Amino acid sequence: MQYDLGHAERVQRYSVTSTPDVNLVERDPKDWQLQGSNDGSNWTTLDTQSSQTRFERKTCAVASPGSYWLNITADNGDSAFTAVSEMGLFVSRP
Repeated sequence: MQYDLGHAERVQRYSVTSTPDVNLVERDPKDWQLQGSNDGSNWTTLDTQSSQTRFERKTCAVASPGSYWLNITADNGDSAFTAVSEMGLFVSRP
């Protein structure tokens, strides 16, 4: 999943929430990386999470601005689909 903010922002935090559907346990994101890029070609891993829990909104800190890519590296068993209920990018305003 990739989201282009259209301009540089200093994203302070991000969140990922698994789907609440009890029938999709195997599609929950388990491990991921948040990657950032200022040019869309060269990506830097800003945060790595693993072994995440079901029905949890995981909020993580980020310090660098740029375009962001959520690279889900493993879910809980479904090899074809991953289900994310919500992803948030949080910026600070002056």
